[in-house]
Order: sequence, then C-alpha cells, then structure tokens
Amino acid sequence: MPAAEISQGQLVSTTLGAIQIGTYIASALFGLMTMQTYHYYCNYSSDRPFLKVLVGWIWSLELVHTIIITRACYVLAVDRFGDLQAVETVPFSIKLTIIFDTIIAFTVQTFFAWRLRVMSKRWELSVFCWALTVLRTITSLMAVAKFIEIKEQSLFFKESKVLVTVVEIVSAINDVVIAAGLCYYLSRSRSGITGTDRLVGRLIRYSIQSGILTRRSLPKTPQVTVLLKFLVMPDNWIWIAVHIVLAKPFSNSFLAMLNARSRLRSQLHHSDHGNKPGIVVVDRSTNAFRGSLMQPSNRRNLPIEIEMSKMTTSTTDEDFSKIANVNGGFAV
Repeated sequence: MPAAEISQGQLVSTTLGAIQIGTYIASALFGLMTMQTYHYYCNYSSDRPFLKVLVGWIWSLELVHTIIITRACYVLAVDRFGDLQAVETVPFSIKLTIIFDTIIAFTVQTFFAWRLRVMSKRWELSVFCWALTVLRTITSLMAVAKFIEIKEQSLFFKESKVLVTVVEIVSAINDVVIAAGLCYYLSRSRSGITGTDRLVGRLIRYSIQSGILTRRSLPKTPQVTVLLKFLVMPDNWIWIAVHIVLAKPFSNSFLAMLNARSRLRSQLHHSDHGNKPGIVVVDRSTNAFRGSLMQPSNRRNLPIEIEMSKMTTSTTDEDFSKIANVNGGFAV
C-alpha cells in the first residue's frame, strides 16, 4: 500500500515502530546471550577448543547483528525523520541483518545435526538435516540478494514470495526433524527400571525445551510468524521486525544447552536409581546423552556376594564416536 493511502501514524507504527520493537527485543536477547557466554567461559574452561571457538564465533556474529539493527533504527528515526516516502525503501542495514541471521542459523542447526549423529551413531538422519540446512542457507542468501537488488518492498514481495516461503518452511521442518530425532534416540535408552526411565524422560523433556521444536517450529512462534506476516501483510515491516529477532533464539538455545550440562550431571548423580544399577552419561562437549543399564544376570537360588565401593570419575573431552564399556554400562 503506498504511503499516500494510509495515515501518517499508521505508516510510522508499521515501519519505524515495528523495527524499534524488534530491536528492543533483539537487544534484550543479546544481553541474555552475553550473560550465558560469560557463564560458559567461567564454568567450562576444560571444554574442547572447538567448542570455545564456536561459542566466541556465534557471540561475535550476534554482536555485529545487534550493532547493525541499532544502526538501522538510527537511520529510520534520525536520518529519515519526517520523510514518509523514504519508508518505501528498506534500509540496507536491515537487509544486511538477514545475512547474519542466515550464518547463525546455519552454524547452530549444523551443530544440532552433528549432535544427532553422535547420539544415533548413524549418518542418514544427520545428512538429511544437513541437506535441509544447506538448502535453507542457499535460498535465504538468494532472497537477500533480491532484497538488496530490489529497492521497493512491494516489488520484493512479488519477486521473492516463493523463496521466502521455502526458507521458512525448510527451517521449520529441519527443526522438527532434529528435535524428534533426539527424542527418539533418547527414548531407546528406556529399560523398564523406574528410576532410570524417569531420568531418561527428564532428558527427553530437556531436549525438547532446549531445542528448537517448541521455540520455532510450532504455530505462533517467530519462524511461522515471519511467514504469515510476510504473506498476509507484505506492505509493512512487521515481518522484518520479527525476522531480525530470529537469530537470537538460535544462539540462546545453543548456549543454554551447553550451560545446562552441570545441572543435568548434578541431577543424574542425585537421582534415585533404585536398587538396580544403571549408568546414564552426559557428554561434556556435545551434551549428547547416552544411556544404558547394567542388567543383573537372571540366576536364582545362587549365593551372591555384594561388595560396596565408592568410585570417583571425571569426564574429559574424548572422541565422540568412541563408546567404552564400563562394567556393563556405557559411557561416552
């Protein structure tokens, strides 16, 4: 809808107002991520260098992303103040944020897919998720290229509606597959022992809550909201405001997963496993959960001798593909 056909207040609220609200939310989430990053480096100094570099890389991308959207707000509120015709053209800095969102999403989704491979010890599902991630990245960059080339948003909608739809749908499918795969392989650790099954159930709930299923792939979440706003209201900037927030949940869920490992290990050590022994191990570097049980042999009417001992173990960052058998249990 041209700027002349709507009121000045409505025009400002759906352009500058929408971008400002999105910037406030994104900045708050960046602050939360910064706190999580600080917590990670303070408490997980023994992690593999790869993970430390990855955390720093994502935080750096988020910092630049936040600076860019703040600059976009300045351009709209100061440089273009009072120019109603200027809102027909989206600032270049806003278009640039989509590139950073794409890079962050690619990094985090690739990590989650790798975590799925670690748990499953199979490549098929992980390769499928990686393929979806690459497809999402390529289509997103193509959409950004058109967004930069086309000055007016109304023309961008006509030219790139299919591309944007593919980006959002592929990303949602990828999130669902990753979360469902993690839950499936965790559920295979159930054994019938009440204490251990309760613990596995807790790990499954954690995987869903810390993953991207409940945050991005269900209705009324940012990912679907972007697509709906883009298709229903292509002439305003509300969908752009939602989109500039999308990178933050990716990064925060990634760091929340890493920082929750100590709490999960504490719960594992203090959980009541009953009288039957079992081992469930949280991998320190990927937060991949592996579980199995030490099943007692089914021998009746035989005298047994039980020796109680205390064993202290420490976790190190070993090769994730190696499984060591520990007294009938498994550790990663």
